[in-house]
Amino acid sequence: GDTLKELLGKTSISLIMNQAKRPGDKDVGASMKTACERYFGIEVGHLGSIGYDDSAVDSVRCRRPLVVHYRDSAASMAIEVGFQKLMRREKRMQMKEASFRG
Repeated sequence: GDTLKELLGKTSISLIMNQAKRPGDKDVGASMKTACERYFGIEVGHLGSIGYDDSAVDSVRCRRPLVVHYRDSAASMAIEVGFQKLMRREKRMQMKEASFRG
């Protein structure tokens, strides 16, 4: 655990559960976060989950970004929520670093 923590240094890691089909699938991300913290001593941000969405498959076939081609789809909205969480997490980490420096 300590070696991995040293190798990662100040790297920020976050995860998002993709293609969650069953209600229990959404809990896997939170479990992975806990396991990383408990066994490896690494703080991992959990950004939520993206449910399975047929519009994502169609977006790949059309070779157009999901968030552009199907911006009102459930998957696109979940990506937006995850992105907003990531931005808030990064801002908190920057503020934390700044408080240590000054």
